[in-house]
Amino acid sequence: MDRRFLLAGGAILLFSCLCLLVGIVIGLMLTPTSEQAKQVTSRTAVVGVATHSTPSFSPMQTSTPFKNLEGPYKVARVVDGDTIRVIINGEEETVRLIGIDTPETVDPRKPVECFGREASAAAKRMLEGKQVYLEEDPTQGKRDRYGRLLAYVWVDHTLFNLWMIRQGYAHEYTYDEPYKYRDEFRAAERYARTHDVGLWSPHTCNGDTDRPASGTSGHVAPTPAPLWPLDDHLALYGSGLVGHALRSSPNLPSPVSA
Repeated sequence: MDRRFLLAGGAILLFSCLCLLVGIVIGLMLTPTSEQAKQVTSRTAVVGVATHSTPSFSPMQTSTPFKNLEGPYKVARVVDGDTIRVIINGEEETVRLIGIDTPETVDPRKPVECFGREASAAAKRMLEGKQVYLEEDPTQGKRDRYGRLLAYVWVDHTLFNLWMIRQGYAHEYTYDEPYKYRDEFRAAERYARTHDVGLWSPHTCNGDTDRPASGTSGHVAPTPAPLWPLDDHLALYGSGLVGHALRSSPNLPSPVSA
């Protein structure tokens, strides 16, 4: 009798241990699944937001080196290819674009220079009535000697200063101190010069924009040039600017070679 009691007790104890072990194993197997389900749900929610909302070009969404963008500001007027006026806090401010120089069209001391009308027309086509962001560069100071703000101008996910050089509407221009994007701007000028783009063409100015405008009339091709400013042979692709544009607006087409 006692022996049977001991055997029954041992069996019950063994069964309890087996149940406990099975419970632990099942718990370990279910926990990662639950966590994974949470992660999948989280990712789905994020993707849903990104898919159904329009990406906004906001400084809050940018990462270094874009955390210093200011705006958006409406462009009130394009003065010429390298100078614009924007509305800031209800007041018009003149902005001189860093790193570029376009042929003169409004300087009363000079005649209209070769390809100046084309540069101004391109700037108007790209900027007038648009919302832009300004990026300052501490190496250049906040304002020039004429009181104009000094800035890089971003429009439609494009660095406009760079676009003007790449499309042959502007020279790269370094004033006194090197600036943040100088290597990229110089690479863009090399490309435009090598491929006879815009003012570099022998049919326009052959690079000499100091001469007065003659055969140029301010005509700009009716089909807008691509907003992607560079091809994959230029240094900008290593700087993160293009990657930033893609992250800001994933619906944009991928950059293509010019």
